[in-house]
Amino acid sequence: MTTYWPDYVVSTCRQNYTYFDSGEFLLSAYHFIAFFTLPLAIFTFFVIVRVTPRKMKNMKIPMIIAHACSTNLDLFITILASPCLFTPSAAGVPLGIFSTLGVSSRFVAYYGEISVWMMAINFILFLESRHSQIPMIRFKIKNHKFRLAYFAVNYILALMQGCQKGRGSILYLSSQPWKNFASSGGLVEDQKISRCTKIQPIWLIRGLDGPKRRGPRPAVRQPCTDVHRALFFDSDDQLELRKFVLKRIPCPVVEFYEKSTLVLLKGRELLPFLAISVGMTMVLGQTMFFSIHTIYHLNYVKNASVSESTKVLQRRFLGYVAMQMAIPWVVLAGPILYSLYADRNDYYNQAFNNFSELFMAIHGLLSNSCTLFIIKPYRVFVRNLTRGKIDFNSSETWAGTIAIAPHVPVRLGSVSG
Repeated sequence: MTTYWPDYVVSTCRQNYTYFDSGEFLLSAYHFIAFFTLPLAIFTFFVIVRVTPRKMKNMKIPMIIAHACSTNLDLFITILASPCLFTPSAAGVPLGIFSTLGVSSRFVAYYGEISVWMMAINFILFLESRHSQIPMIRFKIKNHKFRLAYFAVNYILALMQGCQKGRGSILYLSSQPWKNFASSGGLVEDQKISRCTKIQPIWLIRGLDGPKRRGPRPAVRQPCTDVHRALFFDSDDQLELRKFVLKRIPCPVVEFYEKSTLVLLKGRELLPFLAISVGMTMVLGQTMFFSIHTIYHLNYVKNASVSESTKVLQRRFLGYVAMQMAIPWVVLAGPILYSLYADRNDYYNQAFNNFSELFMAIHGLLSNSCTLFIIKPYRVFVRNLTRGKIDFNSSETWAGTIAIAPHVPVRLGSVSG
């Protein structure tokens, strides 16, 4: 591999690293997981569209949206980005298709963060859908337009999470010049944006006899509007940030010196911590409200107009949502605990980092399996399909499910009488 960063130092310390520490192993393992995850995701989408019974029609759209966001996250991890993280530092390098296509590492990091937040918002969408279907609940969102506005605000706030960390998007006028210096190690980049002019880099290389100029190339005029919107990320000094990483990780694997390696933070900054805390508080607050309110009304509030069989069905729907929500927490629990331990003790083990990332990558397998085998119509469809039975009626499955409580008509008769 050709090293890009000038802070690379040839050392024998890397001789102790094994194949499991390498980016080659990590990328191969990502692709192996994707080989099973993607076909299963496509099949799950087909099952949701084809098999969902009428009694679940209110959950169908939220399930499709949630499945799309889940598949997007799985694609991001296993194929698009294939991130290699250098815990305990806030640094990483994309090894996937994005890196091959030359996509900015900052955009890749932002894409990944937004994908996670979108998943969290979809859990709120799931719970609110269940919450709005409980007849006993009076305090709920009844207006369709208000519901759309409510979730639009949630999704907009999720998109803004990248801006809250001091590394977000900024609206620039095309006539504004800016300069980005990545210096102190021998490399200086001077970029200027003039009105309706394409960005042209000027590279300066420090030598013993003074700076030597290579360039500039002539500016190329391009048609553009007076106001140009572009997505820019903070032009921080990567060489300076890399010094903080190398203090914690004196001998990182050679992938750390690839061109697309990005260091987001020095570590222990207050602003990113506050931004994540505020975002988590908003998500968990809404999640707890819809969950507790729904559980309380399904188990403790009596209503003569609602049959016990309907409550049983609603509890099962809520149980499915709870299972779907539990999977990301189960998958993330181990890697999060490991990263906290590594950060606290400045512990670096790239093999552990790789296996931690691969453990997160199996989210798609677990999520899709949960969708197919927890909900009875889907489970019966898959079972019949494996047995060669193509003819299937999902409504009959739910009819059989509801008929498990023979005492229900007696209770309903006594109430109505």
